[in-house]
Amino acid sequence: MSVTPWNTTVTTEVSSAAPTADPVWVDVSDWVLPNVSSAIGRQSVLPGTEPGRLALSLNNNSNEWTVGNAASSRYPWWKPGRRIRQRETLANGVVFDLFDGYITLDGINADVVLQTTGGDEGTMISVVRVSATDLLGRAQTGRTFVSTLGAQIMWAGESAGLVKYWPLAQRQAQNFIPAVGDVADVLSPQLLHSAGFGLAINDSADGQYITALSGPAILANDITTAQWLWDLNASGTAINGQILRATFGQTLTASTITIVAWIYRDDTRTVAGGGGGYPFLLAGTDPLSSTYGAIYLVETAADTWSVSLVAGSSGVTLSPRPLSRQAWNCIAVQMSLPSGACSVWMHWQDPVTGTLSGSPPSTADFSTLDLGTFFEGALGDVQIYTGAGYDTAFHRAQLNAASFALEGQSTGERVATIADYAGIPASQRAIDRGTVPMAPVSLAGRRAFDAWEQARETEQGRLFVSPSGVLTFHDRRTVFNV
Repeated sequence: MSVTPWNTTVTTEVSSAAPTADPVWVDVSDWVLPNVSSAIGRQSVLPGTEPGRLALSLNNNSNEWTVGNAASSRYPWWKPGRRIRQRETLANGVVFDLFDGYITLDGINADVVLQTTGGDEGTMISVVRVSATDLLGRAQTGRTFVSTLGAQIMWAGESAGLVKYWPLAQRQAQNFIPAVGDVADVLSPQLLHSAGFGLAINDSADGQYITALSGPAILANDITTAQWLWDLNASGTAINGQILRATFGQTLTASTITIVAWIYRDDTRTVAGGGGGYPFLLAGTDPLSSTYGAIYLVETAADTWSVSLVAGSSGVTLSPRPLSRQAWNCIAVQMSLPSGACSVWMHWQDPVTGTLSGSPPSTADFSTLDLGTFFEGALGDVQIYTGAGYDTAFHRAQLNAASFALEGQSTGERVATIADYAGIPASQRAIDRGTVPMAPVSLAGRRAFDAWEQARETEQGRLFVSPSGVLTFHDRRTVFNV
């Protein structure tokens, strides 16, 4: 710790907990060298928001602060990304926060400097230089959003049992399986979220293809999904029956499971009898198993769709309204065990319900997901949930997010929503409501900082992080005292 001429004490603390957990503060003041630099960023209505910064050096002669040093008492928690703060305590015990933020990803660097104080002047010492930024700086360089709808799914899904999420965004195209003929590009399944379940791709001998043609954007949302078309197999003898298969690295066993998919149904149909294939099939490995599970959507004839659900030897078929043509349809299918209760939500329609026959098992196993079997159209934002968190209210909240893309929010509401999506807890926010309504937002490929800055500019307000680490938004009423 250091003592100022006014008999106050400045302490530096680093949290040993993960960045998303409640901090567990460790005092590192005794290792901090002089010449600490900090700033809390711009707090005016001038163009551009500036994050707060902190730069300091730690004495590392003992290798105590070498990242990855298993002999250090700071191992393994000492690493980039950890929360760090500085505070000043007056002689009367009053505490003032000076900085609260996070060590940047490249913010721990070893160096050797000349000692200038402490009785060892003129000697060379080993140091670690530490750079940190506040919440705004972290958001400025953080992961980009996949889309507006994707951000809503990831945020709301955290409390609703989301275990897998594939955006299937065309802009994420990668070399998934080599293409043949005129198919110039293919799509990576892009598993964006997985709670404890790995992903492997099961390639068939003849190949599985997704064309590079762009599908339509989802309603008022902001990503282009892949257009799913049929193609001949590698030997040229048959149509590819299965477009994409995701094989779970670990069998998904659940008493309540929900699969959600956004489906765009083309006008074309080429299956004999007028059917449109299987947009999705979620299934287990062994159909003879007493816990085998299967959920699939199929067009059995022109504009006649059914959903089949199987658990062991029990099953039921439900008939929602047909998928609208030349439009996006959000369909969710849920099966609960051992009650056997099943529900199908088709876009804004009230759920169609039914019950599995016989005596269903208490759980069912699922190990693969097939998408686009004999299907022409577009697919996007495929999700799997376990537990009972997915219900009608949750389904319609997702529809609203896709349909309106946060349109009509006030500037403060927009800042708060983006804070939700960025994972910032309510305890680290002080956000005015705002006075100006905002247009729909496109979050695809953007970071939280950009969306916040757009709201600040619209409001002509202030956006900054306080010395105590609180994201603060002042609307024009606060700025101009009106």
